[in-house]
Order: sequence, then structure tokens, then C-alpha cells
Amino acid sequence: MVRGYSVFLPAYDSRDQALAAARQLSAAGLRDYYVVTAGDQENTISLGLFRQQANAQRRLQQVESLGFRASLGERADDQQQFWIDFDPLAEADEQWRQVPAVLRLGARPVPCF
Repeated sequence: MVRGYSVFLPAYDSRDQALAAARQLSAAGLRDYYVVTAGDQENTISLGLFRQQANAQRRLQQVESLGFRASLGERADDQQQFWIDFDPLAEADEQWRQVPAVLRLGARPVPCF
């Protein structure tokens, strides 16, 4: 399930190259970026996380207009989520809270469409 979008500069071969690109971004007037220093995205430069694709697309165009070759990627959930719908009777309203905490259950109202 897509949960948002990211705009980034693809990974550079070294940290020094990534930092040099970050300095170029700064010189071009961009201040909101992050050089990723570890993990599977090491040496990429994050240019923002967005819920709406249109906002990510605007950021991509902004960065490209400055001469950088940015990319737009989807952020997806990699864990399954399940919902349990029930009609909370007065005497059953709190029973779900007795489920072991390790299951990380929570309650929140969701509007019907």
C-alpha cells in the first residue's frame, strides 16, 4: 500500500561526493535536505517526504529546475495491517483492551463512506 512519496538525489559513490552535492544544493538556495549516512539508502540526499503525489511532483520540478537530477519514489507499507470492525455493546466496549499488549491494538473511530 502506498503511504506517500519521497524525492531524493540517487546514491553517490562516496560520502564525500554526497556532501559535495549537498553543498551545491545549499549554494542553489535549498536548505531542507538530508544526506543519508547509513543503511540501504546511504549517500542519497533526501529532499522531502510527501503524502500527496502532487506535492512531491512540485518538489521534484523545483529541484530539477536548479539543474539536479532528482528522483521520485513511492513509500510503501511493508507490513500487513488488519482491521476488526465490531459494534461496541456497552458491556463489551472495554474487552478488546484485555488483548495482550504485544499485539499493539488500538481503537479509533473511522468515518463510513
